[in-house]
Amino acid sequence: MWETLDALGWEIFERDADIVQWAAEAKEIVEKKLAQKDFPQKDLRCGGTWFAGVNFLGNSTSGKLETKNLQGKIIASIMSRFRESFDEWDSAQISICYPGYPKPMASEGVAAFNYRIKKC
Repeated sequence: MWETLDALGWEIFERDADIVQWAAEAKEIVEKKLAQKDFPQKDLRCGGTWFAGVNFLGNSTSGKLETKNLQGKIIASIMSRFRESFDEWDSAQISICYPGYPKPMASEGVAAFNYRIKKC
């Protein structure tokens, strides 16, 4: 099952209904927090065109959201292979690129912005 990960560093899994339900609840939580502007303004970067919501989702250390546990075949497989590498899940980061992305960050000059656009 892990051949692609071992060879290329990524893996494709079959659709997992548990993950789909978890993601649907995550989307609802994110949309509500964004609508209420329940986030630090520093998380809006690149002239407000990129939201880098570090630890934004607020899931528990087991991955649980408000009602959905982080579970299913994919999670069982990940935990079977990597359990010794971590004891808990971090709060999820949510990244959103808005229309107009990317704009320069306030802290970068023209040369740095052009480098980031062309090289990154």
